[in-house]
Formats: sequence, structure tokens, C-alpha cells
Amino acid sequence: MKFIFLFFYSFSLAFSFQGVDTVYSFKPGTGQNLGQDTAYFPKNIFGLPYLEADSLVPANGQEDVLSLGMGGEIILGFKNKVLLDVSGDDFFIYENVLKNPLTDALFKEPAIISVSQDGTNYYTFPYDSLSLNGCAGTKPTLTKGKDYNPYTCGGNGFDFKKLGLVYIKYIKIKDFTEYIAKTPNHPNYDPILSGFDLDAVVGIKLIDDISIVDNDVDKPNLYKISNNKLTFNKNNDIKNISIYSYLGNILYHSVSSTYEIDLNNLNSNFLIISYYNLIDNSFISFKHIVE
Repeated sequence: MKFIFLFFYSFSLAFSFQGVDTVYSFKPGTGQNLGQDTAYFPKNIFGLPYLEADSLVPANGQEDVLSLGMGGEIILGFKNKVLLDVSGDDFFIYENVLKNPLTDALFKEPAIISVSQDGTNYYTFPYDSLSLNGCAGTKPTLTKGKDYNPYTCGGNGFDFKKLGLVYIKYIKIKDFTEYIAKTPNHPNYDPILSGFDLDAVVGIKLIDDISIVDNDVDKPNLYKISNNKLTFNKNNDIKNISIYSYLGNILYHSVSSTYEIDLNNLNSNFLIISYYNLIDNSFISFKHIVE
């Protein structure tokens, strides 16, 4: 059993937006390979989107974009952090979508977006294969002449609360252009399609990754949780029970031994529960999702 000594008020909360800074995997597709050289990748997709972009002049240099290629896939995230749900869109993805100045039609090379908490189980945002609603790579980046603001600078926004998630760690981007290129009657078909070109991914609200907190599987005799009611074994000598939200805000505290707590009343789905075990003379912490 690994005991975790945590001071939850010391959680470093990052409420301002941030661009991805970690690549977990990259599987290039076929064809276009712009920006894949190690002289440019992965620096060309980290941080904020190209700040001189508009619908007529998007990012197009290999120092600014990474071409996934037809059918290519990349998994990204934020080092030692997770992305927390906010009201509205939680992250934005930027591709070099281009407008035809004569017809106002947009040249789109879309991608399908999935997210994960553990890097194994992925949840895909619903999308429409004809309209491309729900895909990334359908809206121009509009940063030129502006102070960057993710809510006003174009790109495609995604709200993972719609998938039933309160936080994520991994973002998967998979090119969907390959399907369109093989479907000549598709409304977005164009013979020069070459694959999704990634400029940047920006998250809105990041907090420190607390996945190091144990689930305390080696101490099943100390407590049980049933119907979101936490019950400690009265034969154990414990004190200083504290319950925190994912943000580190304290929701419950008791100095004396309290043996039954209704977790439904704490108004938080993701809980960190900590208590002091006098037998082991140590603090023990574990996670619980209120369903």
C-alpha cells in the first residue's frame, strides 16, 4: 500500500487557457507529411494557434502546422495535468481551414475527436459524416489583429460534459478526410484533399493530475461504500476525516471519529477522501466517483 501525504489546499489550479504540450502517440497517415520532420514536430502544435490567421490566410508553414495525412491519428494532452469541465466548450482545436474568396465556400479537411480519462477507454464526440457537424477542422482560425481569446478566435470547440465526463486527460484527433476523398459525391469532396492539418489544441481549465491518489485497495476492511454512503469499520481507530472536491475545496471535515457519511449531500461527483489511521499513524487517501 502506498500512503499518500497530500495537502489539498496546495493544489495548483490553472484557470487560464493553455495549449497542449505533450504528444502521447502519433500515427501518420498517407500522402501529405508537412510539419512531421523532427525539426518542427512537435513544437509546431504546442501552445496557441497561429496568431496571424484569418479565413483567407491560415497557417500553412511546417513551423506552424502538422499534417496528419490521410487516416492519420494523434493523441495529445497536458503534462501532469487534466482538463476539467467548465460551462460550455472545454477545449478548442484549430486547423488551417481556408475560405474561397470567390464563392465563400470553406475548404475543409476534418477530423473525428475522442477523449479519454485513462488512455484506454475513449469516448467519441458524435458527428455527421455529410454535414461534418461535430468534427474538428470545419471552422477557420480567426486570430489576426486580435488578442487571443478561445471563444472569439474561431476553431472548433468541444464540451466533454456532453459525453458524461467531468474531466479528461487525453485528446485523440483522427483524420476523416480520407473517407471524403474516397467519396466523390460527398458535399465536401475536392480532388486536392490531403488530410487534417493540426495547428493547435487549447484547453480552458487545467488542474494538477491527482491520479497518484490511491484507491486504497489494500485496506478493504477499513471502510465500505454502498449507494454513495461511506461507512468506516467501528473497530478501527481513525480521526480527521476530510473530503475534498476535485478542485481541492473542502466539502466535509470531522476531527472526531465519524463512521457514516452520506456522499450524495456533498454536491460533487469526484471526491478525494482522506483520513488519519491511528493504527498505522498515517494519512490514507482514496478517490470516489459519486454516480
